[in-house]
Amino acid sequence: MQTVTVSEKGQVVIPVQIRRRLGIAPGCQLNFSLEGQVIHVEIKRQLADFDVALATREAARDRS
Repeated sequence: MQTVTVSEKGQVVIPVQIRRRLGIAPGCQLNFSLEGQVIHVEIKRQLADFDVALATREAARDRS
């Protein structure tokens, strides 16, 4: 788990390892939901938008 700091505007930076592994890029939309004190974030995308080969390569790179 990584800790990030919330800016005065309520912004956070998603750690690069997570962005790469999930294929999150500029322009991606994220859905937020709240369950008690837990914030859930889900990538809003159609299946065609997800490049499996790219995500696999990036996940392998993150592990090395």
